[in-house]
Parts: sequence; C-alpha cells; structure tokens
Amino acid sequence: SSDCFTMKNSSHLRFKRMRTALDPNSGCRMLVELITTLICLHDALVLPYTLAWNVKSNSTTMTIRCAFLSWWWGEMVLNFFTGYYTNGQLVLDIKQTVRRYFITFFAFDLIINIIESVYVTLEIII
Repeated sequence: SSDCFTMKNSSHLRFKRMRTALDPNSGCRMLVELITTLICLHDALVLPYTLAWNVKSNSTTMTIRCAFLSWWWGEMVLNFFTGYYTNGQLVLDIKQTVRRYFITFFAFDLIINIIESVYVTLEIII
C-alpha cells in the first residue's frame, strides 16, 4: 500500500518518514484493523474452547500467543501515531495524537498488555 511504503528504486522498499500521523482511514491502517479483527475472532473462538476443556498449551499455541501478544504491543505503539476525528475534522498532528491516546485508551491498553505479558511469561517458565 502506498500509505505505508515508498519505493526508493525498483529493488528497495522503505518506510516513509512520518511527519504527520497516519490517516485512520488509510489502506495501511485498514490492513492493521483487518488483522486485529482476525486476531480478536481467533481469541473469541479459541479461548472459550481452551478454558472449557482445559486444553494444555503446546509449542504451536505458545508461538501463536506470543505472536499475538507482539501484535498487541505493536498496535499499541501504532495508536500513538494514528490520526483521529474531532468535530468532523481530521487531526493528523503527531503531538495531538500522542496526547489524545494518552488520555483515552493508553492506560487500558497498557494494563491489558502487561497482564497478558505476565501470564504468557509465567506459562512459558512454569
């Protein structure tokens, strides 16, 4: 997607330097939202089954959990740099997007990610 990448030449793909926040309706952000939705769907289907039938973790399930946990941390970082709408106006100023994320969902996301990180870490070492 041209939202996320720029071509330096035909053989090099590099990330654009962000001077403004990412448009929340961009193709790049929509891809992130699609992947996030698929992860949520997976969790909504697999976690109840796992808990109800006391399914033990194995290397495959732990790899998936670690990958998803990494996704959530990365998505949390991306939220700092994603624009938002206020009163119908798109805000793409990085300082404003960081501030808004801090005062809205940052604490919730951080707590959830820390709890899940501790849980996964304990499951790996125990």
